Formats: sequence, C-alpha cells, structure tokens
Amino acid sequence: MINKIQKVLMLNTEDKEQKKKLYEILKSLPWFKGNEEVPTIQVIEKIIHKIEDKYNIKMTYIMFTNLDETQYYSAMIKNSITDEHVITVNGRTIYEIFTKVLIFMYYKAKKGDL
Repeated sequence: MINKIQKVLMLNTEDKEQKKKLYEILKSLPWFKGNEEVPTIQVIEKIIHKIEDKYNIKMTYIMFTNLDETQYYSAMIKNSITDEHVITVNGRTIYEIFTKVLIFMYYKAKKGDL
C-alpha cells in the first residue's frame, strides 16, 4: 500500500493539477504558511541545509537521466551517520526535486524518523 509521502513523491508536475497539489503541500509547510509567493529554489535549498544540519539526513547527489525517452532528475537521500540510502526522489525539474526533498525531509523529521 502506498503511503501519503510516497503519493507526494510520485506527483508529476507536467500535470497541472498535480503541480498545483505539490505547491499547495509546499506552501503548507511552516516556513511558507501565510506567504502568497511561491518560494524560490534558493529559499528551499537553505531550509534543506538547515534540516541536514539538525537531523541525520542529507541529499547526496542530483543526477540527470533519461528513461523511456523521458528526461528527469533524481536525488539520493542518505542517512548522514550510516551513509545508508533512504530514498531516491525523482522529478522533471530541479525545482521539483528540491520541493519534494524538502517535503520528504520535513515529513521524516516530524514523524521522528531521523
């Protein structure tokens, strides 16, 4: 069975409704509540680094790849102590990757899984 965070990570921003849903989730995070502007990638990146500094999680690489004639990016998330692979996040743009990584890290931190 697919859980809530897996559904979020599977959203495809090429679909307007799914893109809207991803941005709604992003804007529901505590750093962006009440702010009407879409957060910049620089702001998202800074928050990711703060989470990485506080918890045992890190984004270790971003890679561009082709699969079935579809181009996308993937980012590996690892435990920063054990260096164990946690998850690979996929997206069509760097912004989508950073958005999904932030949502995933926030979800894991909130659950106490880090």
